[in-house]
Amino acid sequence: MSAQTDAELRLIGSLKDYVGGRESVSVETGQTVRQALAALGIRPEIVALVIVNGTQQPKDYVLESGDSVELLAVIGGGEAGIRDRGWGGAPRGAPLRTRSAGLTSTSKERREENGGGECGLSVLAV
Repeated sequence: MSAQTDAELRLIGSLKDYVGGRESVSVETGQTVRQALAALGIRPEIVALVIVNGTQQPKDYVLESGDSVELLAVIGGGEAGIRDRGWGGAPRGAPLRTRSAGLTSTSKERREENGGGECGLSVLAV
């Protein structure tokens, strides 16, 4: 039985698009998560969360043999997706549209419902 020399990256959500729809890829150890992402053509800034062997780590974590790494993309609002905009979000001031149980509302409607103040809204769909 040979020693394992690779780490496995498990790509969640839209990150799969960068690797032909695969759920995971093996990468060489000794490099950072940031370097591995760049080698795969994934801009590191669109990755919001790095979990290595069940523990959150920074993108500068150096991959070791046998590491299991889960990667979750930044979730942005707006009409266009991360790849369409090239940077991971809607332009400032663009309406944020949310959908829940078939209901749709814009960020302006949300502010009015909440007394007119700014509101931050994060939606995670895995």
